[in-house]
Order: sequence, then C-alpha cells, then structure tokens
Amino acid sequence: MKSIKKILLLTLLAVASGAYAQRFGIGTNTLYWATATPNASFHMRINQSLSLTVEATGRPHVFGIGGYDPKFISLAPEMRYWFLKHGMHRHFAGVMVEGVTYSIYHKTDTHAGDLLGVGATYGYDWLLGKHWNVEATVGLGCALYRDRNHGAPTNVAIRPMPLRLGVNFIYFIR
Repeated sequence: MKSIKKILLLTLLAVASGAYAQRFGIGTNTLYWATATPNASFHMRINQSLSLTVEATGRPHVFGIGGYDPKFISLAPEMRYWFLKHGMHRHFAGVMVEGVTYSIYHKTDTHAGDLLGVGATYGYDWLLGKHWNVEATVGLGCALYRDRNHGAPTNVAIRPMPLRLGVNFIYFIR
C-alpha cells in the first residue's frame, strides 16, 4: 500500500513540475451539434509529444427524431501522440477508452444498456490563430456492450465499431 502511495506521489510531482509548459484548451465537436447532441472536450498538453483529451457527450433530454427517442451520456478520455513536437497541431495518433450509458425508445420497443469501447484514433489539427484550432479526427475500435430490450434477455457482445468521428473547434488558453 505504501509503494502505491509513493508511485502516485512521484507521478503527481512529475506532472506538476512541468505544469508551466502545459497548454489547456476547451473544445466542441460540430458534427455532434449537427445532431443536436451537446458536447465539450478538455485538452491538456503533458509534454512535447503527449496530450490528454477528455470528451463528454450526452443527450440527457429525450425528444423524438424520426420516431426514435435516443438518450445517452458518454465520457471518452484519449491519450494523443503528436508527431510535430513543438505544439498541439498537425498529425496525431491516439488511444482512447469510451464509456456510454444509453436508452433508445422506438414506438413500443425499448433498448437500454452500457457500452465500453477501446480503440485507436488518428487526426489532423490546423492552427486558425493564436488561440483557435480546428481538428478532424476518426477513431476505430472494439466495444463490449450490454443491451437490455424490454421483454427479452440481456444481450452481451463485443463488436468492432467506429468510436469517434469529429470536426472539433478548440480554444487554447495560454
């Protein structure tokens, strides 16, 4: 137990010692907004090559779209490796984990469940100005999901699927 506390303390000190060089940003995915899905992302530079992005997406309100009433909340942390080592722009590759809880209603049919996905991402980031960037990103992976349909047994499966697709606008706080 003491060794775990020491490792956590040393990790915290190592990250905090480089905090002066970190850049923080907040962003949003315009493709999600096009489907009336609120979202926000937080971006933090860890060192010259690595950054951490955490994206929260959700549709906690229920309203119909073509007879469907989707409701979900998602949280997706991602660790990115930047090929250009002097900033958070141009090409990057990453690994991500995504957790989702959902409910989908269609007439008399109801699906509810959870999803846990792991995947790889790739993207490109363009500088628009001193504080603004726009990025395109795509992510593919596998997801374990548990789906409960009203009146049917719980379905558990692992499937390959797209985990991320976005055109993000990011404002960096320097």
